[in-house]
Amino acid sequence: MIQTLWHQCRAYKIVGAQGRLADGDDSLWRYQADLLAAARKKRRRCCRDNSGTSLTDARNRIKEALAGQREG
Repeated sequence: MIQTLWHQCRAYKIVGAQGRLADGDDSLWRYQADLLAAARKKRRRCCRDNSGTSLTDARNRIKEALAGQREG
């Protein structure tokens, strides 16, 4: 099931990341580093909050990128 979902959303994830990566912005990696640090310390709430923030940021990036494609 996870693999199927990954394949269905992969194109959107790429769209959301391309702008940041093209600008040399490495903030996308911050979420992974913070999540690993929290997981190592077994801080569940911090893991949950980090994941939620990461998803919200990704959703906003994707919306912005898709809106820009419609305008362009």
